[in-house]
Amino acid sequence: MVAGTHFALIDRYSGLIAWVGEASCPEVACAIGHAEANPGHVPKGYERVRSTSVDAGYDVYAVPAGLFDEAEHDDATAIAAVRGAAFLGTYQSVAPADLADSD
Repeated sequence: MVAGTHFALIDRYSGLIAWVGEASCPEVACAIGHAEANPGHVPKGYERVRSTSVDAGYDVYAVPAGLFDEAEHDDATAIAAVRGAAFLGTYQSVAPADLADSD
């Protein structure tokens, strides 16, 4: 991936847009999205997995900058448009840990 690629994350559990923004790779996009939605809880990392093997995690898409930045997380039209963008894979956290447990 090119530095500054624009990503959109769809939460696999809720089906809603979880995060939209720039990151260097899908794993970093997932970490940023997770950290913003779950203050005080950080994953040790993210890995790509077979999409049929997980119910939790994120479906990651490469999207045009600015197009979905202001979209509501539950906007059905925006969710459908994100799903129509370039699908990069499903990513799941690797052994999440509480901040108090990480050094």
